[in-house]
Amino acid sequence: MPPGKASTSSRNKSICQKSGEIAATLTKISSLYLATFLLPRNRKSAAKSQPQRQSPKSHEVRSKAAYVEQDDAVDTHVDEYIRGRRVSVFGQIDDGVRNETLNCISPPPPPKNNYTIISNNYFAGYSLPTLAQASPPVDKITIFGDGNTKGVFVDEDDIGIYTIKAANDPRTLNKIVYIRPPGCIYSHNELISLWEKKTGKTLERIYLSDEEIFKIIQEAPIPFNVIFALNYLVFVKGDCLSFEIDPAIAAEATELYPEVKYTTVEEYLSRVL
Repeated sequence: MPPGKASTSSRNKSICQKSGEIAATLTKISSLYLATFLLPRNRKSAAKSQPQRQSPKSHEVRSKAAYVEQDDAVDTHVDEYIRGRRVSVFGQIDDGVRNETLNCISPPPPPKNNYTIISNNYFAGYSLPTLAQASPPVDKITIFGDGNTKGVFVDEDDIGIYTIKAANDPRTLNKIVYIRPPGCIYSHNELISLWEKKTGKTLERIYLSDEEIFKIIQEAPIPFNVIFALNYLVFVKGDCLSFEIDPAIAAEATELYPEVKYTTVEEYLSRVL
């Protein structure tokens, strides 16, 4: 092997060790520099010029730092040595060494853009059997907001079907698939009216303000506080339909797969009532 190539290989192999040696040297120098401030310049002259201190009595327990003499200067030779070593050590840390040191740890691989995100909206099983209440309503029902904001309520089986299809579809690569079946888009008032039509019972509607909703969420136990918070996002904030789908980064499931016979909200309620 050519001498130049061998020396380069040796330098590359030892760069990590060399970085460690530099760090260790800096530590030693820092310790030595600190010691020169804590110790007298000349132990013999210090012993002659200063009276010997008595050990503190038991009732005069104080820190050792109280007995360290404060020196205005350090030994000239030691100071020069320290400064020289600093220059020597820091002079070795040039751009080449710094760059090779960074190469000791391999950077993480770039992310692979192979994903498909499914936005399924509201699980029908969490909302429709109880009309988004803690239990099925009997004679009264609580409504978040004015009840006119629309949400999307999708059967869990249909979510699974759309997910499987999207996972094997090149059109959904690196995109978001929103599940928004037209027959699953209802407001809370519309859901209640459909419930009343199917059961033949009229429910007293109690509308809550934002302040009342926040209080209910804060006081409700787990998992109802989470469900109520989701209801607020759906029925008040309208997060399910508050934006247009950007075809550059997303697509709608029923448009991609019109052949899928999904379950409408009316069909789902007929099943559970």
